[in-house]
Amino acid sequence: MARKPLSRSLIARAEAAAEVEPPVRGEGRPLAGAWRAGATEQLRADLEAGEADMVARILDGRAELSLDAERIEDPLGSDRRPDWRKQDEFKALKASIAANGQDMPVQVAPIDPGWQPDPRKPHDTGEARFALLAGRRRLAALQELGLPVRAVLIPVEGEGAARHAAMLTRRWRENAERADLSPFERLLAIGEMFDAAKAADDGETAAAFGAQIGVSESVVSRARAVAGRRDDIIAAVPDPYALSNTALYTLLPRLDAAPAATPAPPRPAMKATRKAGSLSMAAKISDGTLTLTAKGLPDGFDAPAFERLLDDIARKLKKEAKTGG
Repeated sequence: MARKPLSRSLIARAEAAAEVEPPVRGEGRPLAGAWRAGATEQLRADLEAGEADMVARILDGRAELSLDAERIEDPLGSDRRPDWRKQDEFKALKASIAANGQDMPVQVAPIDPGWQPDPRKPHDTGEARFALLAGRRRLAALQELGLPVRAVLIPVEGEGAARHAAMLTRRWRENAERADLSPFERLLAIGEMFDAAKAADDGETAAAFGAQIGVSESVVSRARAVAGRRDDIIAAVPDPYALSNTALYTLLPRLDAAPAATPAPPRPAMKATRKAGSLSMAAKISDGTLTLTAKGLPDGFDAPAFERLLDDIARKLKKEAKTGG
């Protein structure tokens, strides 16, 4: 990395330090030039070491950043109930932040996996954008209040599907540690995480994934079933977020055993014949298909006449469909 120039104020500090007690040589003549250069170089090295340490602290989440809420995206979506903004818990959180400030930073990761802070201004993130990993309610409250967001970076490995799966796992860890997920929310989150992990690595198993997040293989399997039937569960009960694990596990077989829709009865077949001189026609409709047979067609019945006949039939069928007659 190219060495950055020092500001004049920092060089002046080094020069001032060089004048305090310069070393002497021989007959007492100070080595002012050499001493000044050495002090400046030492200060430069100290500053660069401090900058490198601050960049490392930011990248591994040991130092906070202050971010504009508009530069934080939410690619994961919520694993919470869809009406969480209307819940008393969110309203209380927003009131607390308005009165006391943000107590806990949100967790984010750079949208660009290769982004790093500028060593000269490590806390100035410029135009970089970040993905929210955890702290959705805090972020929403700060957005509504128009306040900056205290955030820490969380290292996320991988790219594409693997990075998405890792981000879901990070979100799960924070929510699980707070232990404030309902059983329905918890199972939805586990099911979504496993599906993402499976998309990133087709060899992923429910047993191995469960061991990674501290749940049993059976919980992962049930979580996949709950996530797969999410809309059905929401439609089947007034408030699925109030259900216990036992109630959810009992509900799933009932959804699977729901009677299938009764198929519409087949329409009866219809036949008809017509005669006009030497012309004999027979028509049949079966399963929505019209079959038309004609014998004794006149010699002048050419292709244009055939096209006109088909047009007449099509217009008649269209009219019958509109009127129901």
